[in-house]
Order: sequence, then C-alpha cells, then structure tokens
Amino acid sequence: MYDEVRYPSGLPPQTHPDQLATMATLFGMRPGLVDCCRVLDLGCSDGSNLIAMAYGLPQSQFVGIDLAEHAIVQGKATIEALGLKSIALHRLDLGDTPSDLGRFDFIIALGLYSWVPAEVRDIVLVVCGEHLTAREVAYVSYNAYPGNHFRDMARGV
Repeated sequence: MYDEVRYPSGLPPQTHPDQLATMATLFGMRPGLVDCCRVLDLGCSDGSNLIAMAYGLPQSQFVGIDLAEHAIVQGKATIEALGLKSIALHRLDLGDTPSDLGRFDFIIALGLYSWVPAEVRDIVLVVCGEHLTAREVAYVSYNAYPGNHFRDMARGV
C-alpha cells in the first residue's frame, strides 16, 4: 500500500533542527548543537526534507527510514545526483529498525503517528526512546480533531 499511494513530500519548517532546538530551549531543554547534529526521520518518504537539511547542514548526519520502496529509490537517486555524503535512506519497517543505528539529537515523525495502527505507534515511541541522545528532542506530530475530520473524509476513514 505504501508504494501504491504516494505520500506527498515537502519541507515542513517545524522539523528543521534549528526550529526543534529553539522550541526545546524555550521549554527549558538544552539541545545539542544544530550545525553538527544527527537527525533520524521516521517515515521520511523520498527524503526531500532530510535532503534539504543535509544540503544546508553539511557537518550534520541524517538518516531516513520509510517502508515505501519507490520513495526510497527516488530519494537515493536525488542524494547521489547532489553528491551528498552525510545522508542515508533505508527501506525498512519501523519494527526492524536496527539497534546499532546509533543515537540521534533529533528524531522526526511527521504525520506518521496519525496514519499507522496503534501497534506501530508504540514502535515509533520505542524507537525514539532507544535512539535519542541524552538531550532528547523528538518531534512526533499528530493530526487532532476537530480539524482532522476533513482529512478523514477524504481518506475514507
């Protein structure tokens, strides 16, 4: 299904490490340095968001995970065309996230949490818990009601 219905990619500003670090600081946290951070994107689609970050933050490292094979292949082609070395995309089920992936300063799960079954939501939280650094900044967005009723109607839920 993930390859049949393409998830639109984009560059949501709220997921950029600058924004995440600013919000974390405002809430009393002390996030790591943005210019040399590690970012994990769960449900990265074709990696467009991470690719833009990798281009702008060349000293940082970026990893994306998505189940959609076509999106990952497309993202890898873009990464190769741009010659980016600090980014890797992996076609994986979140439940198969390798434990040796390392720790990240920022973990992004944009929209994913709202679209997956409850057992996958639990896996998202487990991955965040196992792969965050001590400075712990995870961005997990969730479509809330009443505004999300229109999206549900379009999806046929």
